[in-house]
Amino acid sequence: PPVPGALRVPAGRELVLDFIVERKRMDDLCGSIIDGRFREQKFRLKRCGLQRLIYLVEGGGASASHLSLPEATLQQAVVNTQVVDGFFVKRVQDVRESA
Repeated sequence: PPVPGALRVPAGRELVLDFIVERKRMDDLCGSIIDGRFREQKFRLKRCGLQRLIYLVEGGGASASHLSLPEATLQQAVVNTQVVDGFFVKRVQDVRESA
């Protein structure tokens, strides 16, 4: 609140929620596994200091059929992200459902 008689507004505070979300489409997931970013990104997220790690995965099924890795490999990567790495994994069909 403003201080009576003060000529300037007091400095604001910055707050940070304890959540961080990594959003991946299936093609992004495939590419990041192939080029090695997948593990490195999860490592950085786990070390960022926030406790609520969320991995949002868009697509699956038909959207994964044309990719360079088998769908089973992509699904296993998602399961490992949840079970081994401790992320909360949310699967959605498309960007609309993400929003």
